[in-house]
Amino acid sequence: MAKKILFGMALIIILVVAYYSYIFFYATRQHSPTDTALYQKGDLAITLQYCRPYKKDRIIFAQSDEALQPYGKYWRIGANQATKLTVNRPISISGNILDAGSYSLYAIPGESVWTIGFNIESDRWGASPPDYNKDVFSIEIKVEKTKEITEQLTIYFEGVQGNGVHMLIIWDNVKLVIPMIPVK
Repeated sequence: MAKKILFGMALIIILVVAYYSYIFFYATRQHSPTDTALYQKGDLAITLQYCRPYKKDRIIFAQSDEALQPYGKYWRIGANQATKLTVNRPISISGNILDAGSYSLYAIPGESVWTIGFNIESDRWGASPPDYNKDVFSIEIKVEKTKEITEQLTIYFEGVQGNGVHMLIIWDNVKLVIPMIPVK
């Protein structure tokens, strides 16, 4: 009798763990699928891994607690795990040097200016802010408002004349352009 009870309890525990694993690893990624943005030119390689949430008729950025991402509050620039930027050589971003390596990106959105942070904790999960003491640096980027609404968060790289590249972050009616230049 005791063996049957133990077997039944073990089965229930296994089913509960399987259910929460499904929710955590599969279902959340289905709503915000993982994507990778790549840039390669000469000896410069940049990779950005992020999860792409949808707008779904929600207020995304606003000075309101009803917004998905209220102004002035930490955002991991995506969903699920932290957005991860990997560079194979040093680059300059707004006059700051980012050495070769992997970093998490985050934002503090504002109506007209966003703060973008680069943090050495590159493998983090969830919506909790990073340890800000581990920031390499942060920059301020002006927001461009778009006429068209972008339904799903999109980040990509666009080469520019010379040896620079722009990282573009677009979602809802917001567009940010972050210039990056390889360091010689």
